[in-house]
Amino acid sequence: MAITVESESITHGERVPDAHAFGVPDGEGGAAPEGGNRSPHLRWSGAPEGTASYAILIVDPDVPADASDANQPGKTIPEGA
Repeated sequence: MAITVESESITHGERVPDAHAFGVPDGEGGAAPEGGNRSPHLRWSGAPEGTASYAILIVDPDVPADASDANQPGKTIPEGA
């Protein structure tokens, strides 16, 4: 039996809604700390017998690899960074 993880808050491959994001695009190439930063709804089933805990990882591909570039005057982080 395979484990199934579902969410009513986020959709695989889609942008995390602002209510669950820490920062949101400010429209000028930077980020504003105006996200809701709320945990999304998660539901799971089908874990193997004896499972004692879970580790959930949500990857944000929009975070720049070099954090020193974030919110720096005169710098715009490319959309694909």
